This record gives sequence, structure tokens and C-alpha cells, in this order.
Amino acid sequence: MKKQFILLVFLFFFITIPLCAQSIIWEENFTTNPGTWTLDSNWSIQNGALMLSWSPIITPYDLSATSPFINLPLNVGNLTVSQFIDEYSTNTGEVTNIELILPGSSEILWSFDLVGNNWGYSGGKDISFSLYPYAGQQVQIRFRSYGGSTYNFNYWYIYNVSINASLDHDLAATTISGNNVLNVGQQGSWNVTVKNTGLNTESNYEVNLMREPGIVLGTTFASAPLAPDQQVVYPFNWTPDISEVVNLYGQVILPGDEFIDNNTTNPLLVNIYPDDPINVLVWDNDNASDIDGIGTQVFIEDALTANNVTCDTYTYLPTDLTPYDAIFVALGIYCVG
Repeated sequence: MKKQFILLVFLFFFITIPLCAQSIIWEENFTTNPGTWTLDSNWSIQNGALMLSWSPIITPYDLSATSPFINLPLNVGNLTVSQFIDEYSTNTGEVTNIELILPGSSEILWSFDLVGNNWGYSGGKDISFSLYPYAGQQVQIRFRSYGGSTYNFNYWYIYNVSINASLDHDLAATTISGNNVLNVGQQGSWNVTVKNTGLNTESNYEVNLMREPGIVLGTTFASAPLAPDQQVVYPFNWTPDISEVVNLYGQVILPGDEFIDNNTTNPLLVNIYPDDPINVLVWDNDNASDIDGIGTQVFIEDALTANNVTCDTYTYLPTDLTPYDAIFVALGIYCVG
């Protein structure tokens, strides 16, 4: 009888493990700038990380990077952050916090005094916090540092931020990839990746290629079973008929989905040019000066791209300027040497 009892407990243990499995329902890996975070001075998203830099020096300072709003499900699990704090000075007075912004208040999940000791290592060390006390609420994640002077630290890198939960039924549209430059009348191709982040196999769901503001460009009705943690890529085509700058994104719709915040991808900016677009020369003449590691010419290029203007960038002034409708010169922010 005793052996039978032990066997029953053993079987029960293994049967219950899958029912408690955790799936990632929200994640940011900063491979690109999603454009959804609010960044104070000295914060930037580059080289696969959300980064706080000591430069330019601010004395005193209180600087934050804040996520978009996130609706936590009732069975939410942990918030996990992969980070590295690269310290410099043993001076006291500087602090880094990971905070949760709640309706009408905020909570400090973690705090670290900048007193000359690094935290973690390059590439990221994980730290996790239970979000169960905040289940069912709309929150934001805030990375905040404050103190006497930014000169007293080097960098704070956040490589990945994720939230998990135990959901019976949940599908996520994780990424969209494809053409980001087209001409009017030219067919473009995009791929939308859908992942099963729930505990049950799903079928009979809808995947859409979307454009802002909420316009459907293409639809696929999926019936093949999608197992937990499995992902499938769905291809789409679309031919634009006017010149514009547009944001495309992927969307998945599952009846009974328990978490809808991950049903759409981050937007993909697509420039659709006319047959004879405005073309500009950007003369990169800034003597290699930059802002937070970004060349000053990049800000000009980004502004032109956002306004559907094509550009060529050179570190010299071409002899023939007839192909260009205008010339922008980046002279830099100071004399490097």
C-alpha cells in the first residue's frame, strides 16, 4: 500500500507541472527602437539595448525610461529584466530603480546604490519580480536613475524586459518583417510571425496584415493546429497606390484569447515613394562628432525619411549636384580635433 501511495504522488507531481507552465505574454528586446517608450535625456535605444549614458553630464539629475501601458492578466507571473550596470565612482548619492507605475501611484520593485560596484555583466544578468500583487491592473515599467551627477556612473544597459503568465488560451503576433521602401504601384511582401503563448493547442484563428489606423490589408484564416510555444510565419502581399509614409503591423485574432495586449506587433515604417521623389544630398561634414554615439547626420536622415524624402549621404561634396533638389550640411556640435 505504501508503494502505491508513493506512485500516485509521483504521477500527480508530473501531471500538474504543465498546468503551471509560464508563457511570455509581453516582451521587449530592443533590437530596434519600437517607438513606444518615453525616454528622458541621456536615455536611448541602440545596439540592442535600452541605455542610460553618463554623457552629457547633468547635475543633479532624475532621468527615466518608461514603457507603454501594459494590461496585466489576472494570472500574471513575473517581470524579468536582463541588465548590466557599469559603475564608475565610489561617490554616494546616485541610485537606480526599477519601478512599476500604477493608477494613481508607483511601486519600487528594486533599487541599487551606485557606489562603485557593477551589477551584473556585459550582455545581461536576469533579475525577476512577481507581478501577482498587481494582477488585473494597467501598469507601466519605469527604469529610473537619480542623484548628484551622471558623471559618477558609466552606463546602465537593459537588454530585455519580459512578463510571463499562465494562460490557457493566448496567441501573440510577435514580429513583422519585409519591405520598408516601395514605389507607388510596386507590390511589397511581409511576414507576420504568430506564436502560441498559451497552454493549449489552438486552431481556427485569424492573422491580418494591418496599416495604421486599423485598416486591414490582407487576411489569412488558419486552421492547422498550433501547439504551445510553437510559432508560424504567415506571408502577405500588398500593392500601394499612393505615395505616403505608413506604419504596417501584424495582428492575430483568436476567439477566447485571454490576453489581447500581445495581439499586434510593433509597427514597421514603410516609405512609399512617387515615380519622381524629392532627392536631397546630406553632406556629413561634422568632423565625426556625434550625440550619444549617433552621428549628427543621422538625425537629418531620419527627419527626411519621416517626410518621404530620399537622400544620399557623403562625407565630401560631389562635383555634380544636379541630381539633388536640396542640400543639407551637418556641421556637428563641436570641434573634435
